[in-house]
Amino acid sequence: MKIVHSLLLILAALGAAAAQARDSEASSSEALMVVRAAGFKVIHDVTPKELEAAGGTSPLGPLLAALPADHMENSPRFLAWMPDDLAASPKAATEWFAKAWTTAVGQSLPAAHVELKQREGDQKIEVRRYIAVDAPECAGCMILAPGIDVGRQPKTGKQPEFLGSTGSYVWGPPGQRGEGSLDGYPWTAETLTNAERVDFMRRLSGNLPSWVYIYIPPDSKFFSEPVVFNTGRVLRFVQ
Repeated sequence: MKIVHSLLLILAALGAAAAQARDSEASSSEALMVVRAAGFKVIHDVTPKELEAAGGTSPLGPLLAALPADHMENSPRFLAWMPDDLAASPKAATEWFAKAWTTAVGQSLPAAHVELKQREGDQKIEVRRYIAVDAPECAGCMILAPGIDVGRQPKTGKQPEFLGSTGSYVWGPPGQRGEGSLDGYPWTAETLTNAERVDFMRRLSGNLPSWVYIYIPPDSKFFSEPVVFNTGRVLRFVQ
C-alpha cells in the first residue's frame, strides 16, 4: 500500500507540473509565441510586476544588449509563414512576397515613390533586389530585405499552430534561405521621430498579410524594449 500511495503521489506531482507548464504556455504573450515559433531562445515574457519594479522599463533591453550584435534576436527581422497554396514553388513564393512587400510599402507611404528594383553589376553584391523609397523625408532611400531577393528562396515547413499548422513557405532566422533581416528605411530617415517610425511600422504591418510579423529589438529609434508589429498592432513581451 505504501508503494501504491507513493506512486499516486508521484503521478499527482507530475500532473501538477504538466498543468503548470500548460498554464505557463497559455499565459505567454502573442509576441513570445511568434518568436518562439521562429526559433528564438533567449527572449522571454516579463510580468506587469517586473515592469513596475523596474520603473516601467523592460529588463529585456539589457538582456538582449548582452547578445552579439549580429544575433538574430538582436536585429530587426520579419518572420513569415506564407500558406503554400499561394505559390507553386519557393521561387514563385519569393516573387509573390516581393510584390506584396512593395505594394505594402507603397500603401504605407502614399507621398513616396516606391519601386522594386534590382542592382546590376558586381556579382558579389550580397543583396541584389531592394525596395526603392523616394520620400520627402528620405530621398533615395531603400528597404533591404534579403528574403525577397532573387536566389534567396524561403524554406518550406508548417505554419505554427496559432496560424493553422498548414504547409507554408517560411522566412525569419538567418541563413541563405528564408533570411528575414531588415535594414534601410525607416532607420535611415534621420528626420523621422520615433513616433513616426512606429507609425510607419504600424501601417506597414497593417498592409502586409496577417501571417507576416515584424520583430524590432530594443532600438533607440523605436523602443527601449523588443516588440513585434502585426496587422497594425504593437505586440509586447508582457504576460
